[in-house]
Amino acid sequence: MVRDGLGNYVERRVHKLESLSGLTDPLGRLFQYWRNLRVSTDCTFSNIDIVQLMRAEVVGKLHVVNVGNSDPEEFRFELFGYAVPLDRCETVRALPVTIYAESTMQDYNAVRLAAAPRLDRVRSCIDGVNYHYTRLILPFVDRSHRVDRLLVGIRQEPGDGIKVQSTH
Repeated sequence: MVRDGLGNYVERRVHKLESLSGLTDPLGRLFQYWRNLRVSTDCTFSNIDIVQLMRAEVVGKLHVVNVGNSDPEEFRFELFGYAVPLDRCETVRALPVTIYAESTMQDYNAVRLAAAPRLDRVRSCIDGVNYHYTRLILPFVDRSHRVDRLLVGIRQEPGDGIKVQSTH
């Protein structure tokens, strides 16, 4: 957990990918689709079939992040989920509140470097708003087999996007 002096915090807990509830959960369906792609293709971003994403019921709660530049400060959103309670950003660095942007860059960079998926439960309070969600980060490679894009699926949890009540 990281905190700043302004009342903001970010808590991330890594979960086992096996904890996804399979085909009954949108993130489980997305993970299963990615695993099938990894087995049957070279797992480049161009291998994605949007119909499969629609079937997984994750459209709108997906981000596509270009991580082709090895500097996390340069990670860019190519697609920002329209159904998440956060304003659209061009870069990961531009996410609101420094500790949130930095923790997100660290997580995305870890997946880029390991070329392995990651499942996190995130609880945070950013600028007086609670964000509670489960996040699945999936790597995709370029023709040189280096991770250049991440597909980030979000499952909102109870309390996500809720403004914190002031106690004054």
